[in-house]
Amino acid sequence: IVGLHGATSIEVYSSVGELISTSELDLEGTFTNQIDLSSHADGIYYIKITNDKETITKKVIKNQ
Repeated sequence: IVGLHGATSIEVYSSVGELISTSELDLEGTFTNQIDLSSHADGIYYIKITNDKETITKKVIKNQ
């Protein structure tokens, strides 16, 4: 993700809307962050990234 600045939250949800994990970061510009889903079942997950200006939601498919 490019262009996010300031306090940012990252939330991971299951396909049924259950909150799996959350983290808070203080960002400037481009960032890379790994989210470990290895202990969760295969399926669809949603990553929600929010700061004071916008919210971005991405769908992730876990299939081992």
